Amino acid sequence: MLKIKKKDFGDIKFILIDFYLSTISSLPENEQLPTRIFIEEGLIFEKEKRRLRLFEKHIIENFKIKKETLEKLVNSRLIRTELNENGEYFYELSNDEFIEPILFMWMDRIMYRIPTEEEARLEAEEHEKLRIEKIMITKKE
Repeated sequence: MLKIKKKDFGDIKFILIDFYLSTISSLPENEQLPTRIFIEEGLIFEKEKRRLRLFEKHIIENFKIKKETLEKLVNSRLIRTELNENGEYFYELSNDEFIEPILFMWMDRIMYRIPTEEEARLEAEEHEKLRIEKIMITKKE
């Protein structure tokens, strides 16, 4: 009889990262980043490494996530939904085991992401504004 041991599967963190990224990549490209932001920044309280429950309307309005996308995430088992007594849906990560791998991917995203053209333009404008202010201060002295 073949016995399967935990070490045969590899590090669970990397298995969950792979699952998370493959779930995200199964979404249309224009929904991938907003969905990552919603999950990584909305469903986890990073400081205490805890899952958060968010109200459906809050997710749709503040994270711009479509109802269909939420359904895909629920069907993948990455997140789960719960209906309260008022008929309102709340969403959260399906398991605490996802917290560490998703926080790892959040750090990777914010540390190594390439700014969009709009972000780069705004940053350049801000640097130019600061440069001009420095010149004006120097001229006054």
